Amino acid sequence: MTKLTKYTRECISKLAVEFAFNPKIEALNAAEDELAREAHAHIFKKSELDQISKVPANWIRLDSCLHFNVMGQRIYLRTLSDGLPVPYKIGEYAGYSCRELGSIEAGDLCDRIQNHAMQVEKYKTERAMASRKVLALVESVTTIKKLREIWPEGEQFYQMYELAQATKLPAVPVADVNAALGLAA
Repeated sequence: MTKLTKYTRECISKLAVEFAFNPKIEALNAAEDELAREAHAHIFKKSELDQISKVPANWIRLDSCLHFNVMGQRIYLRTLSDGLPVPYKIGEYAGYSCRELGSIEAGDLCDRIQNHAMQVEKYKTERAMASRKVLALVESVTTIKKLREIWPEGEQFYQMYELAQATKLPAVPVADVNAALGLAA
């Protein structure tokens, strides 16, 4: 019988939540990358970006975290790649934190960015709630055997923590041990 420890409970919970939510976050990240690139192109003129493409690569900063003011909301969009070139003017940028690049006014792009931000918040809330529920379920039992009884559908998340049954060794008679050691019975 395999006992559940705090560590194994947390691992089981993490595996289950990642199984359900990783495809969702990958889709959200891909959508965010597209929105970041579109917002970047909206803020910076093509002529500015063309000039930047002519300077040596180590002369320009590439940002993967882009901060925009979207109708009064601070929204951060991240790219999946190394980043996009950001043409900073002297005095505008200091440090390496994510600074606001510009404002996105009302319109289709604004609506899509705000909708994406709401979807990300909804994802975070759903993931946190699912994580609490799975952890509560796993913490309600003390052994893998009992967990299998109440949650057979989750076997793929906990089967690797179940110890294999120890093989029984043949019993060695005490008299043989005493004789081998030269001990009197």
